[in-house]
Amino acid sequence: MPKNPLAPVQGSARLFAALSQFRGVRREMEVQTMMAFLAVASRPGVTMRELEDQLDLSSAAVSRTIAGLSSRVVKGREGDGLVQQEIDPNDTRYRILTLTPAGHRLAERVRSILYGEADHGAAS
Repeated sequence: MPKNPLAPVQGSARLFAALSQFRGVRREMEVQTMMAFLAVASRPGVTMRELEDQLDLSSAAVSRTIAGLSSRVVKGREGDGLVQQEIDPNDTRYRILTLTPAGHRLAERVRSILYGEADHGAAS
């Protein structure tokens, strides 16, 4: 154990910088929403049902979360425009989730920060 228990954990500065990118999109973005975004970014084409299982959330919670990440207006707030939903052409009961161009830019900034490939500038 380090002599100073408050000493920064290795990598925590990068994680903090990466998470701060989400605040550039929505100042009070919930961890659940960040996790959903990262799940879509890591598995383009994931279905809503698969996301429910991966995040261990109800279908209603996933629907609300994805609505907030999409371009829809929910409870008077415009969505973030990071994720888009499409009907699965093989089974119209399912929705396929992918990133929008803005979502790809955010995912790239987060990846670059976490893996040390770019400066840690503000969200654009």
